[in-house]
Amino acid sequence: MPSCCRRPRRPRRRSLVSRPRLLVVLLVMSAAPLLSPSGCGQSFDPSLPTTIPAQVVLPDANVEVPVAISGNLIFVDVTVNGAGPYKFLLDTGAALGQVSPAISAQFPANRIDDSIIVTGPLGETNPVPLFRVDSLKIGDADFQTFLVAVRDVPGMFAGTPFPVDGILGSGLFRHVLLTMDYPGEKIRVESGALPPADNCEILPITGGDLGPGSVYILPSVSITLEGQTVSVFLDSGNAGALLLPNSYASLPFESQLAPVATFTQNGQTILLHGVLDGAMTLGCIEVDHPTILIGGNLASLGGAGLQSYVITLDQESKAARFVQPEDVDTGARTDG
Repeated sequence: MPSCCRRPRRPRRRSLVSRPRLLVVLLVMSAAPLLSPSGCGQSFDPSLPTTIPAQVVLPDANVEVPVAISGNLIFVDVTVNGAGPYKFLLDTGAALGQVSPAISAQFPANRIDDSIIVTGPLGETNPVPLFRVDSLKIGDADFQTFLVAVRDVPGMFAGTPFPVDGILGSGLFRHVLLTMDYPGEKIRVESGALPPADNCEILPITGGDLGPGSVYILPSVSITLEGQTVSVFLDSGNAGALLLPNSYASLPFESQLAPVATFTQNGQTILLHGVLDGAMTLGCIEVDHPTILIGGNLASLGGAGLQSYVITLDQESKAARFVQPEDVDTGARTDG
């Protein structure tokens, strides 16, 4: 039966209670919604390519590739302008992709004499140089002609079991379907569209497109926390479960919020950590006592909250689908 015609299912419940001994949290989110010219170098040229590829070539209807999952983060093998393969982080919470200086150095003609301001997950800002990618391949899927930032990506992932040379942002997948299959440890890129949102398995999203000034607006869904509706962007580059702005520190928590050391691309900072005394609802999924980080001014749902699901993101049709494979034991239960 088509998704739009299914009977609404009762919420599935699961527990994501963090152990008190959690002291260090990794937040690996890159360029958040705000991107603007830095004023360094030449003025920003609006005729340049954007973060959205000019063309995506799919030789077949879909391309499926295995991925490495480490610390709730997805890492994909790619080639850049024919060189590689390299390991890249798949970060749907990034408006702008990134490559390492080593990759940029191989293609001096692709460097752009301009910089852009990147705003990070906690509101921090940094000017970064730009680089034009002519071709980035994921399996046989070829993403052509788009801009990325040049940053010390390997330094951000010094603790991973393999070198990491870049980051894939949301804009890369603007005109295709992206499926992140956490349990199956694979991703799929395909043409087509999701069925209409049913507010259960398939949810409407906002964003997922260029805004004023070529600012890429990250794709977001709505969740409910103790009667409050919150718009969160889907952030596969955040290893934690749920990050909320400081304004949500008044939510009911099981105990007093505790400070934790948190590492972003721009260094260490301190967030507040707690376990909600209640539930989070995402469509027909209900999560008991989710772990929450409080800090900054952005709201995101990260890898620890996404890892049990197969998630398909359709930015063209403004929809996202969340499916929990039946053979994945997450402690979920159905009321009734």
